[in-house]
Amino acid sequence: MASSLYGFAPDAEAWGRIGKADGLFEIFLNAIIEGKFYTIFSLLFGLGFGLQMQKFKESSVGGMPVFKRRLWGMLLIGLLHMLLLWLGDIIFLYAWLGFVLILFRSKSDRFLLRTAFLCLLLPVLLYPLRFIDTNITLGIPFYAMAVGVGNVFGIDIMNMNPIQMYNQTGIGAFFKTNILGFFFRQGDLFDQVRPFKVFAVLLLGLWVARHRWYVNPTLFLDAFKKYFLWVLPLAILINIAMAYLSWDGYYSGNMVGWVKTVLYFLGVVPLSLCYVYGFTSMYVSGKYRWMRAFTYVGRMALTNYIFQSLIYVVLFRGSFLGLAGQVGPLYSMVPVLVIFPLQVWASKCWLERYRFGPLEWAWRSMTYGKWQSIKRVQDFNAAAIL
Repeated sequence: MASSLYGFAPDAEAWGRIGKADGLFEIFLNAIIEGKFYTIFSLLFGLGFGLQMQKFKESSVGGMPVFKRRLWGMLLIGLLHMLLLWLGDIIFLYAWLGFVLILFRSKSDRFLLRTAFLCLLLPVLLYPLRFIDTNITLGIPFYAMAVGVGNVFGIDIMNMNPIQMYNQTGIGAFFKTNILGFFFRQGDLFDQVRPFKVFAVLLLGLWVARHRWYVNPTLFLDAFKKYFLWVLPLAILINIAMAYLSWDGYYSGNMVGWVKTVLYFLGVVPLSLCYVYGFTSMYVSGKYRWMRAFTYVGRMALTNYIFQSLIYVVLFRGSFLGLAGQVGPLYSMVPVLVIFPLQVWASKCWLERYRFGPLEWAWRSMTYGKWQSIKRVQDFNAAAIL
């Protein structure tokens, strides 16, 4: 939905808008989806970091240089993603936070949990500074750089609607907008104090890895079971309340914005953990074999993620179909319903022949400093058949 720039559209009567239905669906997305899945991905990233640290420790191999090269590769992919395709990238953020996470690898469990809680609480503690001046945010340095770069490009970003910028045609305008988008994206992330929220969940993932819940998921299920039945409805109610409060209030620096920040703190991570509990329970039970389809797109998550950005560039950028601002939340979901099942099928077909997705292969090659074998090794001797 963010790719469509729906929130910046002044014309509520555009052909791709469905009045109240769009508004209700937007509330649903903000309450049930927004913020929850990047939280789950952050948890998995922190878990993966912990797994690699454990692997290096058990094998007595100094694997830190390998892990750092992995992060540098990730950083490059995220940067190129923003400069060439879509400013809403999350890979770049994960990568540089991964370097920070390295500093916490030897900290105690208690230290990890306390730091995670403080990082989650930090947006609530910092927000009252906006009551003094709405410009007192962590994002101001990046916004200032965006204005400076815009002046160099001859683009007044303070007075131009983002839809106008994204609907410009021509290769030059396309890349100028992407460069501006890079600085604006960093400013917006820090404006929302998002890096601290993400880092908190990375620390939780590292804590989970230490307790080896990935080896026996029932340990997590048993630990969270007694909380699930009351946390789930309470978290849903909190997130619905948060969804009804607009982001305009947040950026305006008023009491509505502070309440939204408090509700985000209270609701997003608990609901995300409920999702993890639900998905894990379903998978462990063995009753939902269709869930295995997600393993294919999961193993090619990077390739599928970038491909989705490419599709949305074609749909919404002015150099292509130029639908930015024309399509509301409901119509924005149509490509998802069409493309994602195709990605599941394509990922399955690809992985039957190859060990990694194409971008996963490139990333792995950067990590190990040499081209990796991508073709799947057959488990039979072809010569014997002849």
